[in-house]
Amino acid sequence: MGGKSAGLAAFLSFLLPGLGQFYAGNASQGVMFIIFDVIIWAIGASVVGLVIAIPLYIIVVIWSMVAAANSCKMQQRQPQ
Repeated sequence: MGGKSAGLAAFLSFLLPGLGQFYAGNASQGVMFIIFDVIIWAIGASVVGLVIAIPLYIIVVIWSMVAAANSCKMQQRQPQ
């Protein structure tokens, strides 16, 4: 059974949200997560923003990891 590794996709998204989506072949979703990441870093540029940015970043990282792993799993299920 070939295909891309869901675990590797999730790990790449842990390192940088969106990277796992690029690995899985879902570039549009990868760009979306990278944009979210940039926006969250901009919000976190101030001390007050960190209170909002840290929980948002955790949510986006988890969301990105799950989405990347699911993209790989869906590709593996599709008939060749």
